[in-house]
Amino acid sequence: MLGEALSLAEIGRRVGRHEATVGYWVKKHGLEATNRGKQAARGGIAREALEPLVEAGMSIAEIAEAAGCSNRCRSEAVARRRRKVKAILVHEAGGSCCICGYDRNMRALHFHHLEPSLKRHEMNAKGVAMALEKLRAEAQKCVLLCSNCHAEVEDGMAFVPADALDRPAMRGSAVRHDPG
Repeated sequence: MLGEALSLAEIGRRVGRHEATVGYWVKKHGLEATNRGKQAARGGIAREALEPLVEAGMSIAEIAEAAGCSNRCRSEAVARRRRKVKAILVHEAGGSCCICGYDRNMRALHFHHLEPSLKRHEMNAKGVAMALEKLRAEAQKCVLLCSNCHAEVEDGMAFVPADALDRPAMRGSAVRHDPG
């Protein structure tokens, strides 16, 4: 099938396997995927090439097309930025669940809005891509909870400790918390 110039995705569809599995076996047997060079990462766009495109007022999609970058390249860059921003916000929020101290997997840490009426932006949604400063402002209205503690707080089975509320943005909050 590689000799027929089929992509890994197409081979995967034909044999009922994920393209990553097909890629594994191709690599294991010392073969090369069709268009491997075309799909390989090429690194970022040089500043000298990027500046005129930005100054021309081009959108990110237009810049990517002009620079020969794929949607996949842009998607991966967006995903990297989102992970980086979340890591910054998690660190600034204390780095662990304010109830149980869990800190092993950043994806399992959620920002819980203490006052739903003050909520302006979703913090935990996949696809959030706003400026770091806007997200920081929103994070100030939240506490960091692991997914288990978050579910228990939402269901009224657990409460945010009082010391987690001792931040300037949350003083005077009407949120129920653990008095002890």
